[in-house]
Amino acid sequence: MPEKTITIGKDFTRVPGGRYREFGPFSGEQFREDVLVPALNENERVTVFLDDVESYMSSFLEEAFGGLIRKGHFTYDDLKNRLRVTAVAKRYLIYVQMVAQDMVDASNTPPNEKSPKVA
Repeated sequence: MPEKTITIGKDFTRVPGGRYREFGPFSGEQFREDVLVPALNENERVTVFLDDVESYMSSFLEEAFGGLIRKGHFTYDDLKNRLRVTAVAKRYLIYVQMVAQDMVDASNTPPNEKSPKVA
């Protein structure tokens, strides 16, 4: 199977929105369902670059990446081997760390739960 590279700021939007579609355009849910899940279903490996956006809301990142696990699309172990989330510019590296934590947290959340648990 082939590999795919996605740069959110070039391939999706420069201004990511919030968590759900109902909150407006370019949501984490939209990115996950319309871009990320199809890419993972069609490719052995997917690399996502977080570069070239204005900024991210944590809800966008959690829904897009943590939602892959919470919604039952993929397991954490599967994504560890198939999904690489990275950035070229240093200013986006904090978001790379946030995504990694979101995925760990989601692996400890029951599948199909609509929103993450808040402590």
